[in-house]
Amino acid sequence: MVVSNIKVYENISDEEVFKIACKKNNIKPSDVRSWNIYKKSIDSRDKNDVHFNYSLKINLISEPDYEEKNLLYVNNKKVLNKRPVVVGAGPARAILRICTCFKWL
Repeated sequence: MVVSNIKVYENISDEEVFKIACKKNNIKPSDVRSWNIYKKSIDSRDKNDVHFNYSLKINLISEPDYEEKNLLYVNNKKVLNKRPVVVGAGPARAILRICTCFKWL
């Protein structure tokens, strides 16, 4: 089963994220065969509500054992000491290209 949209407001260990995911979805940790974090992202859309957003793949003992080949697993265990810098132009890049093509700038 895939458990997604686990919001965490501090940089904690993977095991603690797993415990939070189990608690959120009413899963006993003893019922879990294996688990992996396959997505970890930072949601900074709202300046006052910046948080980590996790997605986990959890294999339960009661489920048949199978592997999904499409999931990419996070192997990076680095803890961030500083705030990340996100660089991107988004739709402004396309507007800038249109303006420069028609020499509106």
